[in-house]
Amino acid sequence: MQGIINKINEGYFDQLGINTFWISPIVDNTNKAYREYPPPHRYYTGYHGYWPVSLQGVEEHFGDMNLAKELISKAHKNDIKVLLDFVAHHVHEDIHCGMNIETGLVYLNFLTEEKIFAFGMNIV
Repeated sequence: MQGIINKINEGYFDQLGINTFWISPIVDNTNKAYREYPPPHRYYTGYHGYWPVSLQGVEEHFGDMNLAKELISKAHKNDIKVLLDFVAHHVHEDIHCGMNIETGLVYLNFLTEEKIFAFGMNIV
């Protein structure tokens, strides 16, 4: 995110006529390496937003929450909108979640039942 902020400050995006950013998911991903199943059984990890372990934290490869807020603030001051990509259909096995036994709704760590419509699912 710091690189984007630097380019905003340089006026680079103004020169290109950019008015909207669509950036990769910034949620915190696992830091563990996993072994792939088929040969050659390489180890891999990722910070692509598809393996979040926290939907509140920011992936340290991109920065932190203060930097994310700075990026959005700088962009808005320069009439640039920011779309934060969010992968709602993938979570990592290490994410904390809960379940309401009465409703059968599964929810992820910070979500309340009022916010469940965006991220919840019914367990049948």
